[in-house]
Amino acid sequence: MVKVEGNAITLTRGDTLIRSVVIKDTNGNIYTPQEGDRVRFALKANFTDSKTLLLKEIPIDTMVLRLESSETKRFDQPRRYVYDIQITIDDGTEEGFVSTFISSTLTTVEEVE
Repeated sequence: MVKVEGNAITLTRGDTLIRSVVIKDTNGNIYTPQEGDRVRFALKANFTDSKTLLLKEIPIDTMVLRLESSETKRFDQPRRYVYDIQITIDDGTEEGFVSTFISSTLTTVEEVE
């Protein structure tokens, strides 16, 4: 079971998550990543944790986040995690322009084994 309300995700541990990701600016205009841009998903136990539990690159050609069953099987159940998705825009500088455009929760629910 995957349930999405806004950006909050509820997922049965061990299920696959496939989610389209859309980047919008403050005016609601959609930004399409360009060659050299990078989009990544990061999951932590809480926002202040220094340890990232899962870090995934999101392909800019599809803008689809895919968490495999083998990855979500490692999550505790039931558990509420936090995640964010950020883009690094290649602006010609060493670090690029970084913007976190989604920050929310991912909650796992128990699976029957």
